Amino acid sequence: MSYFVDTNVLLNHWQEISEPFGLSSVSVRELENIKTSNFKTEDVRYNARHAVRFLIEHEDLCTIIHTDIFPENTSNDEKIVRDCLTYTYDHPGTVFWTEDLLCYIIAKREYKLPVKSKIGRASCRERV
Repeated sequence: MSYFVDTNVLLNHWQEISEPFGLSSVSVRELENIKTSNFKTEDVRYNARHAVRFLIEHEDLCTIIHTDIFPENTSNDEKIVRDCLTYTYDHPGTVFWTEDLLCYIIAKREYKLPVKSKIGRASCRERV
């Protein structure tokens, strides 16, 4: 099984990644912003630095997807999910791995992608 991971998975679960995976260039830019931000805690910046080191030390596992063509007001979450969709063309059966609520909703509901997450129904109920 192949995974496409989002930024928060790299921040919090990089040590669980041991197989080839896809990653959006948006996540790479977000990691750069996080590790140098004065608005993030030292723990979060530390995790971002570890995630970047992980990417460098395991570059053979990571395929970075870069898509330039997005409508002007597209959110980073939407861009990451669309990059995952692009990755699935060459890697059928890919599972999108996220712990971000909006990425979860976009991937699962809008694009019908399989999602690995601890979010599930307990914290994200649909309104009828």
